[in-house]
Amino acid sequence: MPLPITQLDDRRFDDLVAEARQRLVSQLPELAQVVEGDPLYAITDLMAWMTETIIYRANLIPERQRQAFLNLLQIPLRPAQPAQGLVAIHSSSKQPQLPKLLPDATRLSAGKVMLSTRGELQPTPLALRLMIKERLSISDLNAMGVTQNQLRELYHFGAQAAAPFRPRSFNLGTDTLSLQQSLDKKYYLLLHLNDKKLVAHKDKLRAQLQGKILNIGLAPVTHLPADIARELPPRRLQWQLLWQQSADSQRAELLPLEVLDDSSRGARQSGVVRLKIPNNFQAFNSEFTQDPKYAGMNNTPPEAPVDVDPQTIIGWLCLSAPDDAEFSLGFMAVNAVDVVAQEVVLDQVIGQGDGRAGQVVNIGRTDVDAASVQIEVSENGIYVPWQQVANFSGSGLNDRVYQFDASSGSVIFGDGIRGKRPAPGERIRAARFCAGGGSSGNLPAASVKQLLSANATELQVQQDWPLSGGQEAESVAQAEQRIPAELRHRDRAVTREDFIQLAQDNPLVPVGRAELIPGLMPGNSLDAIQTEVPGVVSLLVMPPAEPALGAAPKPSAGLLNDLFRYLAPRTLLGTELYVLSPQFIPVALSLSLEVMDRSNLTSIIHAVEKNLLNSLWPLAPGGFNGKGWPLGRELDVNELRTLAGRTPGVLAINELQLYFQQRDGKWQTATKLRLEAYQLPELAEVHIEEGEQVPKPPQRVEQPPPETGIAVPVIPDFC
Repeated sequence: MPLPITQLDDRRFDDLVAEARQRLVSQLPELAQVVEGDPLYAITDLMAWMTETIIYRANLIPERQRQAFLNLLQIPLRPAQPAQGLVAIHSSSKQPQLPKLLPDATRLSAGKVMLSTRGELQPTPLALRLMIKERLSISDLNAMGVTQNQLRELYHFGAQAAAPFRPRSFNLGTDTLSLQQSLDKKYYLLLHLNDKKLVAHKDKLRAQLQGKILNIGLAPVTHLPADIARELPPRRLQWQLLWQQSADSQRAELLPLEVLDDSSRGARQSGVVRLKIPNNFQAFNSEFTQDPKYAGMNNTPPEAPVDVDPQTIIGWLCLSAPDDAEFSLGFMAVNAVDVVAQEVVLDQVIGQGDGRAGQVVNIGRTDVDAASVQIEVSENGIYVPWQQVANFSGSGLNDRVYQFDASSGSVIFGDGIRGKRPAPGERIRAARFCAGGGSSGNLPAASVKQLLSANATELQVQQDWPLSGGQEAESVAQAEQRIPAELRHRDRAVTREDFIQLAQDNPLVPVGRAELIPGLMPGNSLDAIQTEVPGVVSLLVMPPAEPALGAAPKPSAGLLNDLFRYLAPRTLLGTELYVLSPQFIPVALSLSLEVMDRSNLTSIIHAVEKNLLNSLWPLAPGGFNGKGWPLGRELDVNELRTLAGRTPGVLAINELQLYFQQRDGKWQTATKLRLEAYQLPELAEVHIEEGEQVPKPPQRVEQPPPETGIAVPVIPDFC
């Protein structure tokens, strides 16, 4: 509880007037008969007002101290941030000719909010469908009534294993795009015509697309602040064009595509990837089979969705990330362009030179992005660009430099000694600046509809992903609220709590739990792990996940790499940081029990299984204290029997057997399982019987179908 703050004086004007009149009467009794409106009372009112003003100013001293402290910490006020996002602009023409190129800074509007594009865009009549080959587990195959032997016989593989999958199409804009269940860790991009009437001009369109730039918009699942995204290295994405050498080929050839620019930094933030279509695009015209039995075999693309006419298909692309195989996306679009909720102003004359030292001219707006301001001064009828500087200390008398004050919109020139002065009568213009920002630009999907362009009639604007990131300029009160956090760790990892808090609050990847083990140094094998190493800290993290058997929350390599790159610059010099996954030890339980009511036997068995799973689950609200099973805590059969016996409806737990998987994959029984400080249990299977007998051991945990086999589609009996 914070300490109460003593107020210097809580009296108000009326209280001060009453006290002054009372003292006046007590000191000068002859004035007791003074009536209202007497000039003497005007003096008491004036003194009361002056006293109240002094009290008010004195009470402002703590606020002034906080502001001075904020300046000493060198924590500037955060300026207004514009919202950013993606908008797709398609060609709606029924003719085979492609529309004109849309230049940079093309304007759009969403009501009163003005937006502008960043970068060029060649609109095309293409639409996008995104698909993956969704891996099928043993349980999925059993539910479909299919076995591995049947797949081998169907596809004549002999002894070679089959990797079964089913095609999955994402709903762009609503579904989270994930490769976690993908068989080959690839996104398949189906490009097709957005109008069936263009099928007759398909060959002409393919010819016109040769050598053009195709814009693909990418957005992460969660918005990442630009300053954080710039700290991370771009994710390496691999874009390839799929084609066939012959129509009867059951394999696809992969042609790498040239990436001219990627403003998304490998899908770290919302942005556009600009791909160059090959100059001989016509030569890569392939028609992959749409037979459900063979579509997607080997490395060919999966079967197209039923609502896509095969005659409209233009081609297939695939996307993967070699260093982050399971990376997720929030959105993807073709014909996309970056948009910012700012207005771009070009060639605005803001004043004339007067030859005086330190001349100041004003742009006329206070919502200008300082980094975007470009000032030019006319010299002999030709506009010459000047350079923006933070100060004039290093400038000479002939240096064309200026300062810009964003809070007032003022452009400040030098005094002729440090920085050149604009000549008298010469025009000064803002060649370019961006203005706008704030939360008003955070527009939901389908808000941007109007394109302010000459050829807008043959173009269609589509916004399926919301604009985000817009923030109002920070007030002094909001900045003061950040002081405690800045003093606690100043965005630096020093204490155990700092590491855990920074990991859990990181804006890059979701972290469900983080634990720090000082002195733990990993090695090339489990036998090479060292403990109590000075200067070494290991942060063990897990992503959020729902409790499930055999599905421990194991972080991906991409999550570990991203979190390490985020924490490394915030770690003290001399600290050796490792970001790791806990080692999960597979365990299985087999128990026999008696229930109070046999009519509810099935539900009670399910409740016991759920109770044990939640108790051994490593994330909150699992475990004993609601924070997940503690790292390194041993498993005891007696303790597990007690946990199972607390389930409502259970009369007694007669026998309970604990099994754990050794390094060689074999299962072994134990009454106690001791875990290292970096280990956690992973409940793989629970077998429950009714009765007093010794329960049978759990069935062997099934291995998933091999991912290295030949990819084959599995056709369900009913669609």
